Amino acid sequence: MAEIVLGIGSSHSPMVSMQGPDWLAWGRHGDPQHPMLYTETGRHVTYDERLADVNGSFDDRITDAVVSAGATRVHAAVDRLHQAIVDARLDAILLVGDDQDEHLFADNLPPFLLYWGDTMANAGMDSVGPDTPEVVRRFLPGYHEDGAGRNYPVDVALARHLIDHLLDHDFDVASSNQLPNDDLRMGHAFAFPLRRLAREPIPIVPVMVNTYNPPAQPRAGRCLHFGRAIGEAIRAFPTDARVGVIASGG
Repeated sequence: MAEIVLGIGSSHSPMVSMQGPDWLAWGRHGDPQHPMLYTETGRHVTYDERLADVNGSFDDRITDAVVSAGATRVHAAVDRLHQAIVDARLDAILLVGDDQDEHLFADNLPPFLLYWGDTMANAGMDSVGPDTPEVVRRFLPGYHEDGAGRNYPVDVALARHLIDHLLDHDFDVASSNQLPNDDLRMGHAFAFPLRRLAREPIPIVPVMVNTYNPPAQPRAGRCLHFGRAIGEAIRAFPTDARVGVIASGG
């Protein structure tokens, strides 16, 4: 039977693929225009209102020196995860990632979707438009391929086994053998672990999770049970495959 030999969880935030000085530049680029800012009690606020709330209390944590030291620690942690993948000698990677309005939409919005196409395509840097801000261009290689795009192999046999096992164990999981939004290629939650963590084309099984879009947000308890069911399904796969599980989140 297959064996789960590695479990990894990582943020796929753009900051994980940035150098220290760009952390502050990214904040200046995006934060003031962000429409979804809330206080700890759930009150919706503007950026200026939130800035007034904190009243400079974070100023000592956003200096160049502090931010650069933080970025150095993050990149060291990413390298450690990469080495763990190399050392595990994986035959396949189960990738669990949150879809953020990339492939799951209101016209078809399952809480969970398991992908079983022969390959999963990732976009290349040659698809980045000329109007893309420079600070964005500098972190996009953490998601996009150098030059043209790339097709990553999918372990279809394992994916089909997982679908069957989940259906036999009370999970009516959605499945697809093609990406609904083909122009976009794979979502960033899947591109990041392949580009920054694995770095080599190990066969994958992508599992998309609807992040937060109503009305089909998966409940926390159901996510826990789903994870346990996936673990049981992998261990029931009738091969001697060494499988790693990577959770890619915000």
